[in-house]
Amino acid sequence: MIPIPFRKDLNEVLRIIAAKLDIDETRYKNASDKYQAVTKWLIADSSSLKIYKPDIYPHGSFALGTIVKPLSNDEYDIDLVCELYGCSGNPEEIKYLIGKRLIENSIYQPPTLEEKNRCWRLNYAREFHLDILPARPLSSVKISDTTIEVPDKDLNDWVISDPKGYIAWFMNQMSQQFSRNRLIMAEIKNLSVEDIPAYRVKTTLQQAIQLIKRNRDIVFEDDYEDKPISIIITTLAGLSYLNEADLFEALRALVKTIPEKITYKNDVAWVKNPVNNNENF
Repeated sequence: MIPIPFRKDLNEVLRIIAAKLDIDETRYKNASDKYQAVTKWLIADSSSLKIYKPDIYPHGSFALGTIVKPLSNDEYDIDLVCELYGCSGNPEEIKYLIGKRLIENSIYQPPTLEEKNRCWRLNYAREFHLDILPARPLSSVKISDTTIEVPDKDLNDWVISDPKGYIAWFMNQMSQQFSRNRLIMAEIKNLSVEDIPAYRVKTTLQQAIQLIKRNRDIVFEDDYEDKPISIIITTLAGLSYLNEADLFEALRALVKTIPEKITYKNDVAWVKNPVNNNENF
């Protein structure tokens, strides 16, 4: 049993480490500026996508506040969704529409622009890469109002996703801490709560995930094939988190509880998408 004074010190050290793992203000602004520039290009009045009323929004670690600086010289990634409404084309066609619009800009040329299986990637050398995921509202049976389908080149078909739903679920898992921490920051800075940007607020859950992800990066640095993807870590931590305020206590509880959240179906390990029961992460 760790004595309470030492536990308090350990908690503070862990928070300092987690803060060091986060991207700094300069990097955040740089990424945000590039994201805004791409958005403006895709939704411009002159854009061929304009008729589809494109809705562009971030998802993944950047949107969840769990991004970590990469090890060594690796780049970090930022994920965007470009959701088109009223687009009835097949998966290849909807992906082509967004790629065509991007390449019309002299800035977004190969090798900066690169096609991936499900997205278009913009490479900003030695900084980060921006993945733009083409999507449209799910046209078949609705799982939720925010469910989308995205093209998969390898499958030559649509796959179902729900980034907005997942973000809402994740925020709900830490809602108590998020509201409290935002209020404390506002009081310290003598500002209104609305003046504190959401991305500046860090909860125990977010920092715990950042620490777990860094541990993952170190353990699997030379074993990329077996490296657990971030969505699995984030989901298991979100399912296991019980609004602990103390980071050390939260980590200790997560290590104990996370294995219990992995289930099995026909000897296949399952980490269920909390907003889509049929999807196994």
